[in-house]
Amino acid sequence: AIRATPFGYFHVFVAGVAAARIFMLTSTRDADTGGKVSADTKRVVLAEQNAPMGLRFGCCVGYLAYALLVLCATPWIKTHYYFFHNGGMLPVMLLVLIGAAIGK
Repeated sequence: AIRATPFGYFHVFVAGVAAARIFMLTSTRDADTGGKVSADTKRVVLAEQNAPMGLRFGCCVGYLAYALLVLCATPWIKTHYYFFHNGGMLPVMLLVLIGAAIGK
């Protein structure tokens, strides 16, 4: 039924859109004025010093969380297969992606 169609992954799409928006709001600034990104912004530049600490080192934290899940929670993965397969790893993967995009 729903898990055999793209509709079953709509929440993953929404999480990606939200992650991109969080990245744009926290980690970029207007290239011309140096201020916040607004509707009038023509170019943006990366401002990693403005990003929260959790996102700046999100790649390391995300991989550490992933390693802990693999090493310590292996019995949970077998019993909660659908949870992990359908978005349970989204917070960890979003930390890795945003952290890698910021580049610390």
